[in-house]
Order: sequence, then structure tokens, then C-alpha cells
Amino acid sequence: MFILDQFFVAIANGKIAGVTAWTDGIKKSVRSNRKELRKHLGFFKGSMTGITYLRGGMMSKKRIILSSFLILLILFLSFTKPSSDTFNNWLSNKYNLECQENECVRDSNNYKVVNRDLDNYVLFNKIGIKLQKEDGVFLQIEGIGIFGVFSTFTYKAFEE
Repeated sequence: MFILDQFFVAIANGKIAGVTAWTDGIKKSVRSNRKELRKHLGFFKGSMTGITYLRGGMMSKKRIILSSFLILLILFLSFTKPSSDTFNNWLSNKYNLECQENECVRDSNNYKVVNRDLDNYVLFNKIGIKLQKEDGVFLQIEGIGIFGVFSTFTYKAFEE
């Protein structure tokens, strides 16, 4: 944070007219304190600022590259989360399961949709569907959506 003995305040007519810092080039006028940054800026912004800036507000080349990469990755992940329609296409391609509203069909077997779950996180999403076959057997399929595609998280058949 600020090294107060290196700062000066100019007062004109009883009011603050300006603030300046004086340094000899060896001592820094600002010191980075990650705890203080997190306290005032919040956990995420304070952590990112603490990672990005070295003592005195100077940035190293490696930290600039790493921070830029992380920011771009976070933005890319948040904009490429797949949709529910993509989930239905994934079910069709991977599991040969054609779903329309509250019914799904696979290999001439009819399934009733018991439950659909959507957990929409900042960087990815998780969508699941619970189906019941006519003979009472349940099928649960969940997928993790990241980078515009889904990957299997859960696939299980069970009886309740």
C-alpha cells in the first residue's frame, strides 16, 4: 500500500490542493500487500491485482503474460459454455437418445423424463436428465459442458 512518509499533501485555503509522492528511485512509494488488496477489492479482484503487480506497481513480463492468459481463458470459457440444445444433440449422437420435451426414445424403447437439472456455473455448466423406462428402470445421464462440447459426467441405470 502507500508508504506514507514519502507522500506530501499541499493545502491551499484550508483545503487539500494535491497529493504527491517523492522517491529517490531506490525506495518505492507504494508496496503491494495482497491481504489489503483482497480486503478492499474482494477476493477475486484483490488476488488478480496481487498476482499482476509486483512491489511498487511494476509488472514483470512473465506476470503480464500469465495474467493475460488467465483473463483470456476465463473469458473464453465463459463465452463457450454449451447450451441445452447442444446437450440434446450430444445425447442423440453419443447415446442414440432422441428427446422431445417430456419423452425420449432409444432403440424403440420409450423413456419418460422424470427430471432435468441445469447447473450453470461461470466457466462451465452441468446438465443432467433422469429418465424412466416403461418397466420402471431409471437412467441418469449427466454431462459437463466446457469449450462448447459436453463430456460424460454420470451414466447409470438403476432401479428405485
